Amino acid sequence: MLVRAMYLAARLGQEAVVLFFVLSGFLVGGQIIRRARTNRFDSHDYAIDRATRILLPLIPAAIFAGIVGVVRQMAPFDPLQIAGNALGLNGILVKTLPTDVPLWSLAYEIWFYVIAGVAAVLCAKRGGILPLALGLAAMLAFCRLDASLLLVWVLGALASTVEIPRGRGLLALIGVCVLVAGSAAIQLARPSLAVAGTGTFPAALARGVFAAGILLAIPWLTSPSLNRALARHTGLARAAAFLAGMSYTLYLFHYPLLNLLAFWFTPRALSTGAFAALAGVLAIVFVFALAMYWLFERNTDALRRRIKRMIAR
Repeated sequence: MLVRAMYLAARLGQEAVVLFFVLSGFLVGGQIIRRARTNRFDSHDYAIDRATRILLPLIPAAIFAGIVGVVRQMAPFDPLQIAGNALGLNGILVKTLPTDVPLWSLAYEIWFYVIAGVAAVLCAKRGGILPLALGLAAMLAFCRLDASLLLVWVLGALASTVEIPRGRGLLALIGVCVLVAGSAAIQLARPSLAVAGTGTFPAALARGVFAAGILLAIPWLTSPSLNRALARHTGLARAAAFLAGMSYTLYLFHYPLLNLLAFWFTPRALSTGAFAALAGVLAIVFVFALAMYWLFERNTDALRRRIKRMIAR
């Protein structure tokens, strides 16, 4: 049972990605909607903000993954594949780097931002050749990517426009039940060696149910009363802010580093030594990600300001 529980916990990657897409839509997409409604959307600032946010840590992560592929798998160093992964073209024109599989989701995120920016420009009646070209590129991209995940992101953005003054707690309770059902459906949609009858549930529908559960919980999670209660715990707030600040770097670098560490940490069964090795691996990954954060992601705002000053000249 312990082994099964460990494997189940390790299979929650799809749920984590859907959660991330919903929250990204709610936060980033919601901000775009608010700015477009009040005529405060600036396409140049938006492009700079999104590009620096995504690319500054992503480019070195893709290069690092390429190097790990050479060391770990004796694969050739492929600059074209690395560049494609760094620009969100993996899954469209090139394959996702096998030493950094989580990069598949970054291609989606980049194209979500492109589509949202194009939509905001068109809503502001500032059309032109560039928005049209980017819109066409996004349409072609989602001929290759799974468009159901775009719907998940859009629903997160639309949720930011809804005000629910009452009944948030009940909605959240229903949302948790829907979320659990969606998670079970996602697990049944994926083939498993441990559970018979999997791989038959529609994956897109399962992700949609899971996303609906998150959406139902968002009004309670964003309620003033809950946030005032959380604000009283200043230590928790600081820790959460710090971890949130470096989470993108951790997401980008953890998988290739795990591939590299597999040279030395390869436990075959659950034991005290295996858990000790796991703790050591987690510590190494966290420290490495923290170092990469200080080198790259932490400097995003500075790079952003420098680019804007150069353009202003």
